[in-house]
Amino acid sequence: MKQTLCIEQNLELKWQFTFDNRYKVSECKKIVNCQTNKIMKQCLNGYTVGYWFGKKFIAKNKLNNYIELIPNYLLPF
Repeated sequence: MKQTLCIEQNLELKWQFTFDNRYKVSECKKIVNCQTNKIMKQCLNGYTVGYWFGKKFIAKNKLNNYIELIPNYLLPF
């Protein structure tokens, strides 16, 4: 008999990237791909720490240049 363990996380997303709205950043500074609902992992490219967004690598110290607040939308109801 196999045991399965399900872990659930609730993250409050606050920022998004300007080049692609699929990627959001939580208040605890985790980057989430909202299309696949997975947390992205840090990677090394040479000696540079950063993240892969599709085929584009962005260094961790340059991420603030691409971040904006998620806009609030007014709903009519």
